[in-house]
Amino acid sequence: RAVFAARREPVGVNLKTHSGISFTGALIFACALCLLCAQGAQLRVATWNVRNYNTCDRVVGGVFRRDYPKPETEKAALRAVLHEINADIIVFQEMGGPLFLEELRRDLKRDGLNYPHANSVQGADPARMLAILSRVPIVEFKAHAPLRAESGKTVARGLLEAVFETQGTRWHLFALHLKSRVNAQKGDPKAQYQRHGEALALNKIVQACPADYVVAGDFNDNARSTTLRVFIGDDKQPGHCRPLDARDNRGEIWTHFFAGGERYERFDFLLCSPAMHTRARSQAHIADSPLVLKASDHRPVWADFLF
Repeated sequence: RAVFAARREPVGVNLKTHSGISFTGALIFACALCLLCAQGAQLRVATWNVRNYNTCDRVVGGVFRRDYPKPETEKAALRAVLHEINADIIVFQEMGGPLFLEELRRDLKRDGLNYPHANSVQGADPARMLAILSRVPIVEFKAHAPLRAESGKTVARGLLEAVFETQGTRWHLFALHLKSRVNAQKGDPKAQYQRHGEALALNKIVQACPADYVVAGDFNDNARSTTLRVFIGDDKQPGHCRPLDARDNRGEIWTHFFAGGERYERFDFLLCSPAMHTRARSQAHIADSPLVLKASDHRPVWADFLF
């Protein structure tokens, strides 16, 4: 009846509904609500190795400093990038523990980016931990540490597992940080065997997950490595993870810059269960703001998931 009445009204007359809202406003609101219901909920998930957000020996301004915090210029650049990404959930590698995570959460909130839910995992490496910030509630949190690799060694950073429920769908987010390519062992100079052993141990937990999942983090290996193949499997293993194609605005895929060797490599991935892969809107994205490499030697990777 309101639609027919609107057709009879002279142009310029503001037709009111019973609640006092203009008909046009009510119609726009109804259309937006219908569109929202049709689209469901969308969540943006990101992963970033933030390069020693802790106290450690480092060179600052050309001067070697012992047990020195991450410089404020790097922290400011990091926060600016996080504002640009505006993720709902973000997992970090190389976070310095609960106090440093709380510092970042507090500073982001001061600047208008609020993450009320936070947690971290301390593995065998006490200085570089896995951490998570989230806008949405974490239904369950699991810290898989200590954790033994297939080789018998301890998985240095453990495994972070957070459970969420979105639009009635329960899903898991795993965050990891595999062994770096720096290794003192002569038989494994780039720690390839150690990373492979860690991957085997972590993938057992991932494959036991009873729900949809995303595996996010710094694998310190590329997509063709035996390490990634542990998670991805092959075409004959349809239940394994599927990597999201991730590119920056120029179409480039690298996520790590090693200044000492002048190398650009892809180490950071979002791997998805088949169901989560179909929820990903197009491809993943690699942040390429000029501030990114001022904050870290890694570039964050993020993707939108539609439930």
